Amino acid sequence: CCTIDWFSAWSDDALREVSMKFFTETPGLGLEEVGEAVSTVFATVHTSVAAASARMFEELKRQNYVTPTNYLELVKGYIWLLEEKRKGLGDQVSKFRNGIEKLDDSKLQVEVMSAELEIKKKEVAVAQKDCEEMLVVIVKDRKVVDEQQRSV
Repeated sequence: CCTIDWFSAWSDDALREVSMKFFTETPGLGLEEVGEAVSTVFATVHTSVAAASARMFEELKRQNYVTPTNYLELVKGYIWLLEEKRKGLGDQVSKFRNGIEKLDDSKLQVEVMSAELEIKKKEVAVAQKDCEEMLVVIVKDRKVVDEQQRSV
């Protein structure tokens, strides 16, 4: 059996340049500050996996190919995951803001209701006082009527 290795290893600089190209071509990633560091990590990971694959071949005689396609899949996968996480965080931020707005609206409604409650308490106190006065008058009138009925 014969296998031809058509892939040659990319240098660390080439790996970094490729990932930086993907980062700059994808809008809205926000990797301006950390893009270089992320690219360096990706290049380091790729070269260390290639070295581990070579060591595995020496020790176990099992071939594991680490190709530039694997590196491109790593970068694309990272970009996809970053976009998904940012979308999820954006949705959560939106829900949070909506909740804060609802709480603010509720606070205003409670303040209005509290003011109305104070007015209603005063009205109820006045009405209760009137009822007590009327009850006193009714009791007096009742006594007068009871006395008149007894005399008749």
